[in-house]
Amino acid sequence: MLSYRSLTKEILYFLANAGYAVLDGFLPPNYPEAKLARLLLGMDHKKSRAAAKRNLSSTLHRLKLQGLVTCSGSRKCARWQLTRTGKTFLAKIQDREKGAYVLAPQDGVIRIVAFDIPERFRAKRNWLREQLAACGYQMLQRSIFMSTRPLPDAFIKRVDEMKIRQYLHIASLNQSGTIRNKKEEKW
Repeated sequence: MLSYRSLTKEILYFLANAGYAVLDGFLPPNYPEAKLARLLLGMDHKKSRAAAKRNLSSTLHRLKLQGLVTCSGSRKCARWQLTRTGKTFLAKIQDREKGAYVLAPQDGVIRIVAFDIPERFRAKRNWLREQLAACGYQMLQRSIFMSTRPLPDAFIKRVDEMKIRQYLHIASLNQSGTIRNKKEEKW
């Protein structure tokens, strides 16, 4: 399953797991946990390393202004840590990503959720993908998900609040697949 984390979330996750970090050693290339953030920053491309470092530095500065991280030490060896507010903020992000839904048991009815949300609502589209995965749905294509579990009422209510229901289609199937087994029926 794809992850739709932003650079901010990646930094907060990293600081929560590492405890603290020095900017130059923030995202070492040999750590798998740092791979997504390195890709977001473009750190693995020689031409964009300086820009990636500036981007990381400016993001950390913004997080510091928001009170989510603190910095100690000299500019060259700055030591970044997550604040209590940052830990609370990260916990909220994790709760939202997990989905705060009470899931019904699987009932064997195949449900397909398809959506076509316009590009201008990209954040809503990414939210929908995350929430469908949290509800136990598997991605068949980027805008088609499937499960044998009904969607929670809280999910449908949130879709209505976000005003994206008109872009969402949910269908149930009474049979799986379209080609029958030769043993079942002669062609």
